[in-house]
Amino acid sequence: MRELTSFAVVVLGLFCLSQSAFADCRHKRQIANEIELDGAVAIEVLATSGWLKIEGIDGADRIVGRGEACSDDKDRVGEIELVMQRVGDRIEVIAAVPFKDERDEWRIGGLNLELTVPDSVPLVVSDSSGDLSIRSVASLELTDSSGDIDLREIAGHVVVARDSSGDLDIRDAGDITIRIDSSGDIFVGNAASLTINEDTSGNIRIRDIRGNVVIGSDTSGSISASGIGGNFTVENDSSGEIETSNVAGEVNIPAKH
Repeated sequence: MRELTSFAVVVLGLFCLSQSAFADCRHKRQIANEIELDGAVAIEVLATSGWLKIEGIDGADRIVGRGEACSDDKDRVGEIELVMQRVGDRIEVIAAVPFKDERDEWRIGGLNLELTVPDSVPLVVSDSSGDLSIRSVASLELTDSSGDIDLREIAGHVVVARDSSGDLDIRDAGDITIRIDSSGDIFVGNAASLTINEDTSGNIRIRDIRGNVVIGSDTSGSISASGIGGNFTVENDSSGEIETSNVAGEVNIPAKH
């Protein structure tokens, strides 16, 4: 985890948005905001369309955000906002993107967003579309609709409540629970334990888990696991191969395998 030396370093080194993810957008503008943590016990991030990057900073006392708003409507791009507000004992960060105009017509628009946050505060993220990268945070609860997900260096527990589509890559984390993964490959490496309640499609690769691995239901795709310090269990598997190696505990898989 990096140390926060000064606000200027964070702002200047945060990111460069030289290329937008919204190739069809004709109108763009830069957005920035920040808020002090001031004793808040959790950070909640609500992102809509656009990529999202979050990094925890050692010793930080504030949340800093910068982004590029984009819309195919010149007037609408000015309505996209990055909202930061305190609600009770939590900080809310909202990518406020209006999706419809007064005629209830859909328009192209979104916000590419990068945040730095204190690395000691739990994070709750809801993201609707676009790639997502989170690293060096205390713990994470995530709901994601579409886009690839990359999670690294999360000291505490990781809960992926739902991942509808896109690949999921988690490395260097504590206890991990993936409740529902609808499509896309899953890779998990170097974690305390792993539970996957339901995986609909895509391959699953698991490496170097210190404790138990439990997969409740896997509909399709292969499963490969190695370097498991505890037990390895697959309760239900509809199709695809299951391969294991270097499992210290018991291996419990459906009889057909």
